[in-house]
Amino acid sequence: MSAAPVTNRASLVSMTALVVCLVGVAAAERGVAAPPSPPSPPLELRAFVNDRCIVADEPWYRPEGSDRTTDRSLTLFGMLATKLAGVFLQQAVGAAAGRIQARAARQDTRYAVAKQASLYVADLAPAPTVHLNGRLGCLTIVAGAFEPGDPDCRASYLPRTLDGESAALSQDQWRTDRTDESLENVLRRANVCMTQVRATYEARFDFSDDGTAWRLRNAGYRIERLLTTERAESERSLFYTLDVRAPGRTREPELLSTAWVDLGRVKAGARDAGGAGPELPWLRVPPLSDEARRFYNETTSVHQETAAQVQALQRALARNEIVRATLEQRRRKATGALAQSLRAEIVRTQTQGITLEAELEARRAEYAGLRQDALDLMPVSI
Repeated sequence: MSAAPVTNRASLVSMTALVVCLVGVAAAERGVAAPPSPPSPPLELRAFVNDRCIVADEPWYRPEGSDRTTDRSLTLFGMLATKLAGVFLQQAVGAAAGRIQARAARQDTRYAVAKQASLYVADLAPAPTVHLNGRLGCLTIVAGAFEPGDPDCRASYLPRTLDGESAALSQDQWRTDRTDESLENVLRRANVCMTQVRATYEARFDFSDDGTAWRLRNAGYRIERLLTTERAESERSLFYTLDVRAPGRTREPELLSTAWVDLGRVKAGARDAGGAGPELPWLRVPPLSDEARRFYNETTSVHQETAAQVQALQRALARNEIVRATLEQRRRKATGALAQSLRAEIVRTQTQGITLEAELEARRAEYAGLRQDALDLMPVSI
């Protein structure tokens, strides 16, 4: 960025401040009270579920002119990481959370309620397959004062550029040369716009290899100030629970699974890089619901039928090739009428193989003409 726009912006800020001061002085001279300052934004607890952690997985950027190939690749990675839409959890909305909060006796207990996410995803290319939603990778909980409205602060994010002197060292020794290392700046990368960050906590979703169990794994936390007191020496017990609920036939959603994290006694300035601490117990992954399975079968019935035909043709081609190779081997050892008969059978097998290849290409073209984008299955609230 050139120096001129910065100077102009600074001049505008100075002029604005001067005008505000003059208006305040003029109002005081006329005996008129200056307009009251706007109230400070309320302290809230919000959480975000994304495929990657916002704070722990912040990417590095090469400084300009260091290595153009690496510079482009790291910049691309950083841009992809800014698109962390994921699931946004609002504070204390919804009937169920309202009733829970009304019953809460402690003033230092905070609640957040999620919008719906999909627990499972069905990929339709190259064939229909159902698997766990890969975007449920990391839970980021943010406490503090959020900017009002629906702002977009990604353009104000200062990337973590790599200091040139530490570029030759191992990654755990890298240093950045940016001037703003605040949590407010880091969160802008994911368009989480804060006027003041009190604390962040992140946990990774850890799924078992067979996809039947899950747990939370600590990815680190930073506590700048406590939510319930301004005293720096005060301590509080910090405990998070995460519920996975599915819409039910009643007003109360059905509780499918619950995970918990106990961070113990913490105070302002507490830091944790993650990865340490006791392993949390495994929890059973809720299976695909009957409604989701029914929707999947109805929506992908043609996909499943066509994909099965493609697989059957591929197996038929493989068998046909084995038969042709076997006949060719026998023909070399045969003589007379048997050799002629085997030669004719080989020609017929080759013709059949060409026919199977043509039908296979037709079925593949038919499948390519069907819907290819993934299906979200089994909506849940987190």
